[in-house]
Amino acid sequence: MEQLEQQGYTDTIHLVSLGGWNGPHLDPYYPTATQWYQAWKALVGNVFDGMDIDFEGNDDMQSRWNYMSWQELDRVGEIITLAKEDGYLVSMAPAQSYLDIHTSQFSHFLNLTDPSRPWPGDFSYFGRNLYAYWLAKYGDAIDLVMIQF
Repeated sequence: MEQLEQQGYTDTIHLVSLGGWNGPHLDPYYPTATQWYQAWKALVGNVFDGMDIDFEGNDDMQSRWNYMSWQELDRVGEIITLAKEDGYLVSMAPAQSYLDIHTSQFSHFLNLTDPSRPWPGDFSYFGRNLYAYWLAKYGDAIDLVMIQF
């Protein structure tokens, strides 16, 4: 953050994205939210203004990155809470089905196949409100939600 500001980038907010398409979820090398957050902060905490939660599915339908357990969901929530407490900005960019106001259905899978969905059957990257959990439980730590349609 300080480095970018020194280079003249004071009118832009810089966020680092966690996750992304085909991206791994949280590194298991750091088993607790505090350990993961401290490592993130030491590595890039002085470069970015915050973080963007963007966990998505994977092209490999057998990948473990297509599923988030309660433990992993809470670990992400604890991380964003720590970031917010330290003054960082936190945003999330869920795909529409990961935060769908038209249904209360929930799934831990980021690749749920739903035959009643309105888009083509070969599009298997479809979830059920995974991001709603973070908003419901950790919403005070989230500054901005940008739905991907």
